[in-house]
Amino acid sequence: MEVFTRALAKAESDGKIQGIKISKKALQVSHLLFEDVFLVFAKADIHNVTNLLQVIKSFSDISGQQINFQKSAVFFSKNMHPRHCRMLLRSLKMKKMELDEKYLGSPLLKRKKTTSFSSLVDNTKNRLTKWRGKFINQSGRSVLVKHVLNTLPSHHMGVFKIPDATIKELDKVQRNFWWGK
Repeated sequence: MEVFTRALAKAESDGKIQGIKISKKALQVSHLLFEDVFLVFAKADIHNVTNLLQVIKSFSDISGQQINFQKSAVFFSKNMHPRHCRMLLRSLKMKKMELDEKYLGSPLLKRKKTTSFSSLVDNTKNRLTKWRGKFINQSGRSVLVKHVLNTLPSHHMGVFKIPDATIKELDKVQRNFWWGK
């Protein structure tokens, strides 16, 4: 993936691909790499899409590795005109990722972060409903809380700052289970 990273960086420095900024003073970002997953950020226009596809084709020709477009998706800003989105999707031959979808098990962020992470609380509650009918003593509940319930949100915590309200709700659910409520 080092070759692909360098090719994207070169395309960006040559002005072929324009990354995005999350604020006016922030650095421009064109890509992020997580193990074998690649996130590409670019201005949503045909110039950037055409150049991105050229970089992908060159990478595939050089390395022999192929990008699986059936497993790939595009996320657009809500400010994009739907017709423009459809045109870019046809060029990329990818599906559109919706705001409520999850990516690598983590939610795409919505305006209200607590709703984005409500699935963590729901997963914890669902896990507990399976255990409630069982007769588990205090030490058994301690083991379940420490080694199962506390590990459920760890992936999300490594990627995002989870809102305090969500953490408090998770603590409350765990505490109620531990005390047998």
